[in-house]
Amino acid sequence: MKTIGIWALCLAVVLAGIEIGARFILPSDEAHPLYLAISRDFKHLQQLLEDRQKHARELKYYDYHLYARKPSKTPSVTFTEYWSSRRTPASLPRGESSTIVWTFGGSTMQNLETTDELSIANTIAKSFDAYGLRPRVENFGTQSFHTPLELIRFTHLLAQVPETERPAIAIFYDGFNDARHGYLFGAGRIQYDLGAKIAALVEGQHTKLVLYSASSWLAKLSFAWARVHRGLQKHIWERPASAHPTDENLDRTVKVYVRNVTMIDAVCRSFEIRCFFFLQPLVVTKTPLAPIERKAYAKIGESRVRFVRNFYNSVSRELANKENFIDLSGVLNNRQTDDFYDFGHTSALTSPVIGQAIAEHIRKRLPQ
Repeated sequence: MKTIGIWALCLAVVLAGIEIGARFILPSDEAHPLYLAISRDFKHLQQLLEDRQKHARELKYYDYHLYARKPSKTPSVTFTEYWSSRRTPASLPRGESSTIVWTFGGSTMQNLETTDELSIANTIAKSFDAYGLRPRVENFGTQSFHTPLELIRFTHLLAQVPETERPAIAIFYDGFNDARHGYLFGAGRIQYDLGAKIAALVEGQHTKLVLYSASSWLAKLSFAWARVHRGLQKHIWERPASAHPTDENLDRTVKVYVRNVTMIDAVCRSFEIRCFFFLQPLVVTKTPLAPIERKAYAKIGESRVRFVRNFYNSVSRELANKENFIDLSGVLNNRQTDDFYDFGHTSALTSPVIGQAIAEHIRKRLPQ
């Protein structure tokens, strides 16, 4: 019995040591090292990193569009109770605004790389206010979303909100996930782990569900296990990504995107909403690249670079005659600063440049 107690004590000491190391000694694996490098001049970086950690993977289920961030508030990142829209502090209160604006996109519109104040959506709110539009901007950007999921979320919100809260303007900021998902999973597909979790629930794969739930619960208690959990989650839920670089899949991926733009535009017209579609900038569309961006580019792989560039070229040709489609992929060209730390995510200081450009393109297309 005494021996068991000694072994139990030793195990507790070892586990405590691992946990202390994970919390206070090992570098956080939440922040991308290249992101830290290109955002080092942002004075609120440490606060933002802490707030992002508090929000990490806190999701809430929503009918039809599956999930969004759980409402929560920190000094630099706030997700509201209003359908999980991210806070835009430059917006007027909902009942006092003259122009309601909804923004959609994936993680690049959700914009956790920066604060509420500097986000793309809030920059749009600031700019629209300067134009005299008295805006209320609701940022519905959701990580991993692409146009198929945005179409669902858009129509669901239109059905749920009061008529007085429907938008006059809707902005769709895309390209990254449509091209990326098409390459990794196939045209129009959602990412593997999402589909696998839904399938496990519907098909009653109880062993997987119990294992995942237990691991998720433990990850909330232990920083050390949280690192293990991320690897375990990939082992349980994600099939090995098998790239789909073929011309046939590229053609289908382009058609899915173009058809989604057409369908969203038709919904907008039926509700008398002005919709605008922006093809977003990526590290593979910027020229020239700054030093750290070249490191990010080097990690992508030429097959994926070629697929995404061909996707962008084809989409731009297909939609060139649509007045409400804007190819924004070159908006960061000729900047000497490092804007990208991976394929499409930017530094803490880049978002206002993109938001201002979006606002200006829309202003030129609105009645004067």
